[in-house]
Amino acid sequence: MLDWQMYGGLDLLADVAPLLEGAARWKTLLSVAEMRASIGTDAARLCAREAPEELRASLPEVVGDMAAAEDYESRLRAYEVLWLRIVLGSGNLAYRLAFNSLVAARHGDGVSGEIYAAEVEDLEAARDIADAIAAGQPEHAGAAARHMLDRTIAAAASLREQFEEA
Repeated sequence: MLDWQMYGGLDLLADVAPLLEGAARWKTLLSVAEMRASIGTDAARLCAREAPEELRASLPEVVGDMAAAEDYESRLRAYEVLWLRIVLGSGNLAYRLAFNSLVAARHGDGVSGEIYAAEVEDLEAARDIADAIAAGQPEHAGAAARHMLDRTIAAAASLREQFEEA
């Protein structure tokens, strides 16, 4: 039997994460948050620099959809659309495949969508990212994305004791 950590890819996240317990599950959650922040920061920067004008201009509308959502799950779906467009606009295939794996893990039992609440509920931060990308400001877009995505790292880090006690 092959060691899944040695030979597996990110696509295993959706299958393996629900099976992990305690400290291993917490470390996986933290690892996901850290990877999202790195990829998201760069994807936002690239999107502001590389994406077609039409895609960049559509992002503030998606933030409007987030604001209009009546419940958390609807807002989270709109938030995923925002990040899908940002990742598509980055033009980076590896980021797109990582995004697909992370979304699959969220839709399974691997990563709870609640961990993203600080991001999803902060419409001002989402608007800042969307506006910076729409204006073609890569450095501002990257910094705004990192600021937002760091919230999930902090949320995941704060759960350590809870997972270790489980």
